[in-house]
Amino acid sequence: MAKICWITPGHLSTSPRLRKEVLAAQRQGYETTVIATQYMPYLYEDDAAFIRQNPQCRVILLSWGKREFKDQYRKYLSGLLQKLTIVLSKIINSRLLNKIALNRYYYWQLKQANKCKADLYVAHNSGALAVAADAARCISSRFAFDAEDFHDAESHSPDILKCIEHIQRRYLDQAIFITAASPLIAQAYQEKYQLGKIEVILNVFPKNNAELQFKTANKLRLFWFSQYIGRDRGIEECLQALALLNHDNVELHLLGLLHTEEEKYFNTLIKKYHLEEGLVRFHPPISEQELIEFTANFDVGLALETGEPYNREVCLTNKLFVYLQAGLALIASNTLAQRTFLEKWPDCGWLVDLKNHQNLSETIQLLIDHPNKLEQAKQKAYYYGANYLNWEREQEKFIYLIHTCLNPKKSLS
Repeated sequence: MAKICWITPGHLSTSPRLRKEVLAAQRQGYETTVIATQYMPYLYEDDAAFIRQNPQCRVILLSWGKREFKDQYRKYLSGLLQKLTIVLSKIINSRLLNKIALNRYYYWQLKQANKCKADLYVAHNSGALAVAADAARCISSRFAFDAEDFHDAESHSPDILKCIEHIQRRYLDQAIFITAASPLIAQAYQEKYQLGKIEVILNVFPKNNAELQFKTANKLRLFWFSQYIGRDRGIEECLQALALLNHDNVELHLLGLLHTEEEKYFNTLIKKYHLEEGLVRFHPPISEQELIEFTANFDVGLALETGEPYNREVCLTNKLFVYLQAGLALIASNTLAQRTFLEKWPDCGWLVDLKNHQNLSETIQLLIDHPNKLEQAKQKAYYYGANYLNWEREQEKFIYLIHTCLNPKKSLS
């Protein structure tokens, strides 16, 4: 059977999209390999758990985050090289400099990819694009690109954004196929790079077979999660909205890694807005396997994208689809992508103007005052997740793409 190799500059455990693709391909009988790196020690065990649970998948990892000498030495040298290439890329328009600027381990990943001799390389993230393309060229193979974000409009320096555009303009039109995580990300890439069809594969999750949890607590339980609990993610606006409400009727739960500096920052805001003790509760990160079950304990999922940078205006994040699988009603900020999403999948949530704290506060109060509307929205969200917006359905698009690419005659028969 054909061999597929996925490449990401980051952790295996921080890319559920990549892992779902790997498992879908394995179930079709493909030989799978992942080339990734490790640099956040608290994620090492999550990476190891996936490897233990999926021994059929070959995983090649480069560690550069531990306190051991070799990791620190590797981190220092690669960081120095990357900074130097970023400076030089301002003066010299070099494709090689751009590759290293976007991926400090470009050479290591390319070496591993060449050894793999895959029939198809799949690049996740713009930093992996040149690795996949160059490896495919070396062995006369093929490569694909997955755009989970519109990388041209992320929070990077102008120098890095210039490198991203240079690499994507060089390679994207050579990809055998391109996938995107939202319709508007696909549209943005098509318009900027004059590309043909891009297949939209949403960041959905496998079906949740547990029964829908109905509201039993006296308080409305709001929930937000991410890898990190940080600034400018819509949390500040939510705290301001909560200040306008009766604190006896609502709780806000935030899940993610919370650094000491950020904890001080949010506690200062909590005091500033006179929010009662216990109204805002922080939860440490949990595994992906536990996430949907944990999320089901709440009533409303918050998708509070700020719309800045522009990528946040066009993306549909993982959290949106976790909320649906867990049967939570949605409160979503009025970005282009989320507005379009709720127009297509109505009655499962409410759009709010994130800059208007009164609007957000009134929406929360509506759900407190009308529990029947809350339950109807939760039922609709759960229905969409169970019947349409799940990986069991969405993976068929990816399977078709790889079958068509690697077995064209069989796919057409």
